[in-house]
Amino acid sequence: EMIKKKAVSHPIFTRALRVMGGPIHEAYLRGNLVDIGRNNLDGRQARKLVTPEGFPNSYVRGASGLYLRLGAHVESADGSAPSNSTASQSAAAVKGTHLHVIAEPVIPDGGTAFGGPVTLRVIENEGQCREFVKTIPEDGSRADWGPILLHNRSVSTVKKQQAASGITDTSTSTATGGSAAADSAGAGTAVNNSTTAFSKDLLHKGGFQALELIRITNITPLLWVRLDPHGLYNGRLNIMQQDACYAEQLFHDGDAIGQVEAVRALAERPLKIQGTPKITNVHDVPISELPVRVLGDCLRGSVALHSDLPHNPAIRSQAALAIAQWQNNKAPESRHVVGGTSWLGLDLLMQYFKERYYCNGNVLPVNFRRIVLHKHIAGGASGGDTTSDGGYQYLD
Repeated sequence: EMIKKKAVSHPIFTRALRVMGGPIHEAYLRGNLVDIGRNNLDGRQARKLVTPEGFPNSYVRGASGLYLRLGAHVESADGSAPSNSTASQSAAAVKGTHLHVIAEPVIPDGGTAFGGPVTLRVIENEGQCREFVKTIPEDGSRADWGPILLHNRSVSTVKKQQAASGITDTSTSTATGGSAAADSAGAGTAVNNSTTAFSKDLLHKGGFQALELIRITNITPLLWVRLDPHGLYNGRLNIMQQDACYAEQLFHDGDAIGQVEAVRALAERPLKIQGTPKITNVHDVPISELPVRVLGDCLRGSVALHSDLPHNPAIRSQAALAIAQWQNNKAPESRHVVGGTSWLGLDLLMQYFKERYYCNGNVLPVNFRRIVLHKHIAGGASGGDTTSDGGYQYLD
């Protein structure tokens, strides 16, 4: 509007926009910027500018944002990883556990190739946090950011996995190298056991939280990986890592953006292309159900380990939306399907609704407020005997 009213010239406007954006957002301002009308001419080349697309084109055009796919894979030298790959052989040459990170930019037709330094944050078991400065290739090619040596102990072990899944030492070979019929029978057993592993309130009868269960599936020292944690690149970063890594990020990372990233990633899990452990269930709970149960614990107010308090209401609302998305992705073919865990996501949402907005057969209003009463103290300031401790009573 300022340009249309001739309050400022187009070159001055674009220069001011570059100065305000700073060097971090310089990539957004490359190419053709705002044109205010179809009849406006470029003073440098005496030609018409591109067709108007909004304010400004480089900011609002979808192809102008960074889209980077990142894959994180841990390989150890103890033989737990496949030994036929070149990366595994190189890891075995040096004793220790190595993290391999592959970054691949996705540039759509007519998009902008972003490049430059970016921060890679690696969180290991026992609280170790390290940051590395990596480089995104400006030509849009794939980059290998590894190997990175991991120093700490693994979160879980194979023996713990077998014990949690009910596999004994004598049946280890059968569990790892059995036939397809045995695998399907084990999966069927896991599904049947899952119906009895939880109470009517959808709480595990053994007292396990979903985070404790999903931790057993992680036999690496890696807790989670984050790229560009400071938010210098305004785009989409799709990180492929274990379900347990996103669960740890949701309950350990104190950054709200990191928690939302973990919530939205868990809504898509489990993926068909991701690797799966050799066990099918953990304490009678199928591994495929663990992501949505982690979201359910977040929604219902399980304590976040970074603050010893439940998650912020904004994060919990995102968890509710993620559970709905998970249910849409995993819903049965027909709405008439009942029983089992066919509608697990819907059951978790209904259970939360009953806990928060249902009391004695009545649905509480949305604007319901908790009433806080101060307990009466007999005698009070007169120094007489007291019949109460003077605390507070909460009435829902």
